[in-house]
Amino acid sequence: MHLNDMSKKLTVVLASRDDNYGDDALDGIYNLNFTPLKNIDRTRMSIENNLNLLSKFLEHDYELIVVDWSPIKEKYLHNNIHLKELFNHPNLKSIIVEPSAIEKVGLNVKGFNEYFAKNVGIRNSLGKYILVINSDGLLS
Repeated sequence: MHLNDMSKKLTVVLASRDDNYGDDALDGIYNLNFTPLKNIDRTRMSIENNLNLLSKFLEHDYELIVVDWSPIKEKYLHNNIHLKELFNHPNLKSIIVEPSAIEKVGLNVKGFNEYFAKNVGIRNSLGKYILVINSDGLLS
């Protein structure tokens, strides 16, 4: 297969993990005058919104890469009850960067080095154009 046969017009890359990253002790960082959104809810909303929007405008000429960065205690995003169904989408590519890989490059396993994670997504992308967003980024 020729590389152009595998390419996509757009790759969107985001990094997340199934923990409380970005949440404060009581309310999460997004208090929108209703129940605050926790990290996993923001990630779900981003993935769901962005898959719908990209499908509408690009049909299948895109990929959304979700990098599961150093899953803590093997809590993988694709196993989370709120995300599991989204990971079956044909345009979603999941990449897991295990804690052992983090240790090999000298980074803190418990830290969230999302820029390094996003670079892993970029290196594994097929897009002619690459858009890097945060795990709560909503395209419009």
